[in-house]
Amino acid sequence: MVLRCLVYLIMLSNIVLVSAVFARTEHLNLYVWEGYAPDQQVKKFQSLIKEKYNINLRMNIHYIKDVHDFFHVLRRKQADIISPSHNLLKDERFRLIDTGLVLPLDLNNIPHYTQLLPHLKKAKFKEKEGKIYTIPFIQGTYSLIYNTAVFTTPPKTWKVLWEPAYQNNYALSEDYYETNIYITALALGYSKKDLGNYKKLNNNLFKEKLRQLAKNTRNFWQGVDTVDDIKGLALATSWGFSLSALEKQGEIWKRAEPKEGAAAWVDSFSLGYRLADKPLLKKIAEEWINYSLSAKYQYEVVVKNLHAYPVNAQVKQYLSAEEIAHYHLDDNAFFDKKWVLWPTLSKRNRNAIKSLWNKARK
Repeated sequence: MVLRCLVYLIMLSNIVLVSAVFARTEHLNLYVWEGYAPDQQVKKFQSLIKEKYNINLRMNIHYIKDVHDFFHVLRRKQADIISPSHNLLKDERFRLIDTGLVLPLDLNNIPHYTQLLPHLKKAKFKEKEGKIYTIPFIQGTYSLIYNTAVFTTPPKTWKVLWEPAYQNNYALSEDYYETNIYITALALGYSKKDLGNYKKLNNNLFKEKLRQLAKNTRNFWQGVDTVDDIKGLALATSWGFSLSALEKQGEIWKRAEPKEGAAAWVDSFSLGYRLADKPLLKKIAEEWINYSLSAKYQYEVVVKNLHAYPVNAQVKQYLSAEEIAHYHLDDNAFFDKKWVLWPTLSKRNRNAIKSLWNKARK
């Protein structure tokens, strides 16, 4: 009897060993912004896939530097998952949906979709002709942040950037030139629908205001704001990603909520057409999207690591009452009232707006 049991255990261990040796290997190529697929989370997801499908999943993470990168890697069939902003999918420069470069998603594989905040669930940028092509993962604003060593109370308006006391004491984005157009328009009282309307912006008052904003900037940051761009200043615009690093350097910076509102962005996950004839790998990619929407991932990555706004209302279980209020998770009207998503600009309008900025910079 003992001998039989021993033989059985040996056979069982051999089966397990053979199964492990002959586990299939698949590759999933992610082209995303830095921080969107941290190593620890990737390893957890790989373990889940190994357990569920007996697949050794290799997730090749590539960090992109420019929005044009999404288009190029999709067209070359290099990307399985990308993280475009809400205004890129229907952008005339890329036409990611119209050209079939991104695939419609199967929501059966993304059950956490039902937990999206209401303003994201109803957003139209995700879909075309009833099909969903992208799932929001993280959101935020081109924020006004302030140094608490300078401000005892948060500034209440974008107009603070034009106050003489802060001349040469703030930082702006250089390459996201349109966002500087938007905050200037907000400061001047333009309506949300006119933030990217060149015909409405092309006047002497607006151009002079924009020129002052550019002229009085201490630092222009590229891509993502860093400690080196902001440290020691009074004010800055920011995605919010630098707040944690600034705190580690001994400076406490916080987001302001200007009364005029803020120009907002939503980054999402979309799937490249390279997966069109790979049904199992496409399903696994959709499971990654679902994993990134989970309340725990939202808390650990979006809130704690990136200091951005979560998209899943269930993240509240991990937050304090103060944090819930900070992220407005119990105030669905806040996002509709105070945030305006960056418009999807036509080529002509984008070129005209860019010329406004270039002239202001000179």
